[in-house]
Amino acid sequence: MTATKTKKIPTRERIVQTAITLFNEDGVNAVAAYRIAADLAISPGNLTYYFSTKTEIVREIVTRLESQLVTAIHSFDDPSDADQISALLVRIFRIMRSYRFVFEGIQSIAGLDPEIERKYRELEAHIQLTTTKVIEKVIGDGLMKPIRAPNSTALVVDNLWAAWLYCIRSPKLAGLRGNDADDAAVYLCALHHFSMLEPYFSNRFATSMYENIEALRPKGAIKG
Repeated sequence: MTATKTKKIPTRERIVQTAITLFNEDGVNAVAAYRIAADLAISPGNLTYYFSTKTEIVREIVTRLESQLVTAIHSFDDPSDADQISALLVRIFRIMRSYRFVFEGIQSIAGLDPEIERKYRELEAHIQLTTTKVIEKVIGDGLMKPIRAPNSTALVVDNLWAAWLYCIRSPKLAGLRGNDADDAAVYLCALHHFSMLEPYFSNRFATSMYENIEALRPKGAIKG
């Protein structure tokens, strides 16, 4: 009987995945290229064969983030109920959590390269535009009350984005690590999203959204 061979992960992919892990743990500014090489037990010269600078690694990561988020958004064609919208939000939050160092402050990555900043700004605008369209769709379907002046959809979306960025960094987690911390961060994002929009939701839609969000509640300690 032939033993099953484990597929070897290409060095380039290992570099990217290790960089994401280290950047998420300590921030991009605190992680030098030589540390990524050391963590992989390869020489700095071997690393630079694939990426000549740390900036190139970050650029590759931001490109992947952009691709994953755009794919996630486009995979939902005209979400029209609480289950679909909840699933879309959770998928977006999980992707953002996986690349959380990117969202810890645009200044930390913008200074590396103008192209990186441009991609981030475009991605931010794309997510906010999608959020606006979903809110307008829910209002149009009668599941949410119109947002009245002096408030506006633009202000609500700005506030939602700020809440997502705050929660994705998990400032309220209590000693959670790994998947538990990721699950808790996603739950917090969804909960804050709901708390900001719940006053506008119809009773039935609010109930369905809340049930979906509470299904995400982690078992570990977490402040609400």
